[in-house]
Amino acid sequence: MGSGLWFITILKEQPWIGLVIGILLFLLLFWAKKWLVAKLMGSESES
Repeated sequence: MGSGLWFITILKEQPWIGLVIGILLFLLLFWAKKWLVAKLMGSESES
């Protein structure tokens, strides 16, 4: 819980860090979704 408050304090002092982390999370989710779709499509064509 303490680490969460520490993170919020950093975001208040340097908002750009939050922006960078947000972009990285978005890209990670986008890549994970793409990978899952490719994996599902691949397993369908194999069977």
